[in-house]
Amino acid sequence: MTSIANFVFAAYFFNTGILLVLINANLTEHWPYSLTQFVDGAYYDYTPNWYANVGELLVETMLIQACLPYLTVIVGMGKPWLMRRLDNSFTNDPYKTKQTAMS
Repeated sequence: MTSIANFVFAAYFFNTGILLVLINANLTEHWPYSLTQFVDGAYYDYTPNWYANVGELLVETMLIQACLPYLTVIVGMGKPWLMRRLDNSFTNDPYKTKQTAMS
């Protein structure tokens, strides 16, 4: 379980912290030129446009990742509760059910 959590952390870090910034960076004037010639994004430096475009995507991704665990818990607990309530027609009677068997 620990190795899975570490791998997921590394994948999210690479996807949000490195890949998004690297794709939008323009490194054509930096050394080593044989490698940086292929990194020719729109931004040479952190400009107001960078913050408006790339920074916004970074913050949006971080907000989604911060809220996703809570949403997973809510859906995981809410769906069975809703299915039970639909089964007994929103009454509080635990013996009223539409099912014919326990399973």
